[in-house]
Amino acid sequence: MDDLNAIFNADATEFFFTVKLPVRGRHVMLTMKQAGGRWSAPTVLVFSGQYNDADPALAPDGNTLYFASTRPLAAGAPEKDWDVWAVDRAAGGWGTPRRLDAPVNSPAMELYPSIAGDGTLYFSSSRAVGTKAGGIFRAAPAAPLYPHAAVFDERIASEYGGGDVYWVDAAVIHALKGTSLQE
Repeated sequence: MDDLNAIFNADATEFFFTVKLPVRGRHVMLTMKQAGGRWSAPTVLVFSGQYNDADPALAPDGNTLYFASTRPLAAGAPEKDWDVWAVDRAAGGWGTPRRLDAPVNSPAMELYPSIAGDGTLYFSSSRAVGTKAGGIFRAAPAAPLYPHAAVFDERIASEYGGGDVYWVDAAVIHALKGTSLQE
């Protein structure tokens, strides 16, 4: 099994990550929680395990988890290529995942979501960027959810293509190191 694409919550008490299973190469997302200075055993997220789910990205408030998945668009339909999905957390746990609408998702593959502190969504897509295929895109939050998506920097696409986008708040790094932002 391979572990990949991991993220902590803002206070470093929850850890989300992907495991690629050896059987059928399926990607599953797991979580661990810290309490009393100890980490729980990994558990599969309640909505994960049936389809490929990977690349967890937690919103700054910790209540929405974004991820990439090949899950079908309708019950009984075949699995799709990779798209960005989101699931909200309520008092009872995680809800039902929903696929983000266009312009975030497209007929191309979308992967590696990452959320900045202001709610801006960054992700990779295999859609055309200039004369190349693939690049990093960003979508600023507004009503409805993400109405506009644009290439982040065409120079990145033309030189390197898309990739694994990662954003982390400096406070998380300091919490893990046991230091403060003022140091």
